[in-house]
Amino acid sequence: MSPLVLRRVALAGLVAMVGVSVAFAAVPPRGAGSGYVLAIAKVAVLAFLFVRMKTLDVYTMQWSSMLILLFMAEGTVRAMGDPQPSAGLGALEAVISTVYFVAVLAYLRPLKRIAKQARP
Repeated sequence: MSPLVLRRVALAGLVAMVGVSVAFAAVPPRGAGSGYVLAIAKVAVLAFLFVRMKTLDVYTMQWSSMLILLFMAEGTVRAMGDPQPSAGLGALEAVISTVYFVAVLAYLRPLKRIAKQARP
């Protein structure tokens, strides 16, 4: 895939993750209002990532690939342990975060190879 396509896939994944986070806020929370706080925090982080990704900052892509693993883990835990519709949203979150992760790593791989060859 071309780097432009991979970048667009990653950006689309971030937008989809924002949508899933907003949908989690619509689902009744398990605790006393903890769902809204978590959803707001997740949307804020994803919005920050989206803005930084649009600038093609390689460092941001590197740390975001590790950060997105937290979203993948949360989605997997929700998919396995929550009742519906939260379980379905968790599975969707896990899938979208996996797509983002793969797209960012595929985008960064040639850049890392070039940087490694440039080192003395």
